Amino acid sequence: MPMVIALNYVDIAKKKHLYIDSTLLGQIFGAPVIETIAIRGIGVHELVDSALSVIESRNNAVSFENLQYGPEVETRIAKLADTLADPGIKTPLRWTAIKLLEKDPESFAQLSREKPELANFSQELAGQNWKQTEYTEIRNASSYRL
Repeated sequence: MPMVIALNYVDIAKKKHLYIDSTLLGQIFGAPVIETIAIRGIGVHELVDSALSVIESRNNAVSFENLQYGPEVETRIAKLADTLADPGIKTPLRWTAIKLLEKDPESFAQLSREKPELANFSQELAGQNWKQTEYTEIRNASSYRL
């Protein structure tokens, strides 16, 4: 999803001797970070220009390859994606693994039709063996793009 981050109040942060590396922040989030002082209109034009540039350059392409979860979730994604590495699976493996671990009903139904044995394995990884708190952490983590 195309995204640009406005880092506002940079003037106040500098007065308090707080320095934020906007370049590094942009690398972490995978999006341009534009320093702004909105009340004075500083950085607003750069923000708009950057947003237009991102939209034009990415053509609204969504990439799940850069999305990283914690090690416990990444281990399950890797196990499931390795198991899904089958010519009969038509969707991207990592995306499918994430959707199955989220207990997405549509993804599970499709996998059940195509490969019932893999659907059962995905249930084992995503279902009964997980505590509810782990599942909640995954659902919350899926809303972040790091």
